[in-house]
Amino acid sequence: MNLQDIQRLQADGFIAAEVRDKIVAHYKLQDAPNRFIAIISAIGGLLVASGIILLISANWDDIPRAVKLLSGLTLLLGAHAAGWWTRNRHPDFHKTAEALHLVGSILFLANIALIGQVYHLNSRPPNAILVWWVGIAPLAWILRSKPQYILTLCGAMVWLMMEFVHDMGWLHWSGGELALLFYPAIFTALYAAGVRMERSPAQDFSSVTRRFGLLGLSASLMPLLFGWHGGAKLASLVWSAYLPFAVLVVAGLFLALRGEAKLPLVWRGIWLAMLTFWLVFVGVVAATATDSGSWRWHREDWVAWLASLALFGHCLIMVNLGLLLGSRYLINLGLALLTFDVIVAYVRLFGSMAVTGAMFIVSGVGLIVLGVVIEKRRRTLLRKLAESSSPPKP
Repeated sequence: MNLQDIQRLQADGFIAAEVRDKIVAHYKLQDAPNRFIAIISAIGGLLVASGIILLISANWDDIPRAVKLLSGLTLLLGAHAAGWWTRNRHPDFHKTAEALHLVGSILFLANIALIGQVYHLNSRPPNAILVWWVGIAPLAWILRSKPQYILTLCGAMVWLMMEFVHDMGWLHWSGGELALLFYPAIFTALYAAGVRMERSPAQDFSSVTRRFGLLGLSASLMPLLFGWHGGAKLASLVWSAYLPFAVLVVAGLFLALRGEAKLPLVWRGIWLAMLTFWLVFVGVVAATATDSGSWRWHREDWVAWLASLALFGHCLIMVNLGLLLGSRYLINLGLALLTFDVIVAYVRLFGSMAVTGAMFIVSGVGLIVLGVVIEKRRRTLLRKLAESSSPPKP
């Protein structure tokens, strides 16, 4: 349900204007054009920053060192100054101001790379991302800007990935596969932080944090569908490093969901159990690895099939949570993951027409039933809204 649906109900006389305002405020519904402008502004900011970097790169050899540094600093300060001026002088153009600040934050990373190249600084590449992240992180809170906050989250994840993957990374182990072990727990912790932020002064960033955490968790579970087993080298770290971290994440998730008053207690428990299952499952898969190979793509792999079945249930739970919370994001993410899960299962079953045909029938029936359930829940919600707003009969 979106803002247009609520406005249509009010225009047709099913709900009063006061009820409409309460629904819009409670579910934080926004008009579609505002979101579209925000997306376009963010994309425009990224294109401008990328274009500036490419133009400088194309004429790199002909530019003196001092001019390079001065130009980079001028562009950085100019972007932020223009954003600040637009924000204060023209409040109606706050999306444009956010785009300008986004350009400035990206140019800050370009300036770090520029200084390293000009002075031939040889250091750990993750350090550059860390310095950039430390520099842009306060801007999200100072400006109360969601695009800046998303960029900050992306910067943190890129830095962590580089620490996991790079040969000089502090967290590098077994060819970078430590990231595949820890990322599900990291993104679950981020989701828990987003839930907790709903009841804190940082509630403006709660929705973004939860969505980012769930999207990252979904992506970090994909290796399990393709037969990732961790390998014997990684198994030695499960008990000493992964288990304590996972226990802390589950404890934080429990405390966060305990205060989620919008969800019924039963569904809070189901959601907690589902997320905890993934952390346990990843740990068990890595701990039970006995050979040096970490990937096994074959039809009978138990890890891939168990992960596929669990992801199917995970998606159904997400869709139902989306219906309970009125979240289109949860519903869309759940359906997208469900589709991807089914496609991967089909690819794994190629070669057996009978089994593939049976899977088509079962999954097709399941999707039809799911669509019927979602439509019934939507109609029930609309009927309850209409009944609650109608005046009592004399």
